[in-house]
Amino acid sequence: MPRTAVLAAVLAAFAALAPAGASAAPLTEAASFDCAKAATALEREICRTADSRKADREMAAAYAKALALFPEPFRPALRATQRDFLAFVEPVCRIPGASPGHFSPDCLAGQFRERASTLDPNVLFQTSGGLTFLTLTSYRAVTAKTADPADGEPQADTLKVYLVQIARPANSAEQRWNAMIAERLTRYQSQMLPRSGAGMGQMSFEVDLMAVAPGLIDSSVGVSVTPQAGQHVSSHWSLTLGRELTAADLFVDPKAAAAFIAGLGLEEMLREDAGDGKPPNRARMLREILAAAARPANWTLAPDGFSLYLEDFGAHGASVTVPWPKLRPYLRRDLPFDLAKLS
Repeated sequence: MPRTAVLAAVLAAFAALAPAGASAAPLTEAASFDCAKAATALEREICRTADSRKADREMAAAYAKALALFPEPFRPALRATQRDFLAFVEPVCRIPGASPGHFSPDCLAGQFRERASTLDPNVLFQTSGGLTFLTLTSYRAVTAKTADPADGEPQADTLKVYLVQIARPANSAEQRWNAMIAERLTRYQSQMLPRSGAGMGQMSFEVDLMAVAPGLIDSSVGVSVTPQAGQHVSSHWSLTLGRELTAADLFVDPKAAAAFIAGLGLEEMLREDAGDGKPPNRARMLREILAAAARPANWTLAPDGFSLYLEDFGAHGASVTVPWPKLRPYLRRDLPFDLAKLS
């Protein structure tokens, strides 16, 4: 038998042994699962293109690494977020108007890579003020009903939640902060999320760490809606006291401190408004700054100073920051956190 005929016979024999529907892609282009056993429409779509298989494999590797790094008490929550994500991509990447089970391969690959990025250790973990924090990202989607007119890709209302927790709480005070911030994020969702879920756009709820010091976690809980602006509420949690800080915890005389901060804020606002040609209403501006100074939700205890958000100034609000050295005469000597180590 000629050598070419022998080679053809060998190849045919191997082809006959391969399971039906198996991909001939090289092993380096395999998905994270056996495509010969793909059981769902989503799995079959992943197997259909090399880029989707590669992105799926990269995401699975990132997830396995993250699971190994996660503290044991948080691993069930990480597994739950991965299940959320796999349920999330189906409505997000399903092609509008197509028969059930048809997905955009570009959408799938993009979503898998974005998920892998959230599982990167440099994103999962952050250290500040001597504490290590982790971030759990969960997902929810409403079935896509339209296609983007620019590229034909599916569009869906989506919700992502970024929950920050102390990775290894060492005492009951740190455990209380974890429970408090999780409850606050859940409550904020119930207040802000449309009841039907539809029409929410690209919405995310998140916890941002603003500053951390021994005895203090300064953070904000908020919502961002694309393409609209977001809303955030500050939290100044004393690990020492086990509650939110008040003005009396910071200042010897809260009213005197507020008046001093308001005076500096007014000067800064007047300088910024000097070029608009309108005579400023100093009394009104001072009242608004004083009112903001009395609301802890408007504070940020930043490393460089006491920052005050003024929502009534300008289209998107404004902020003023008073350096800590200037506030020193008004600060309590027995602060319930280490101001020198605020970072």
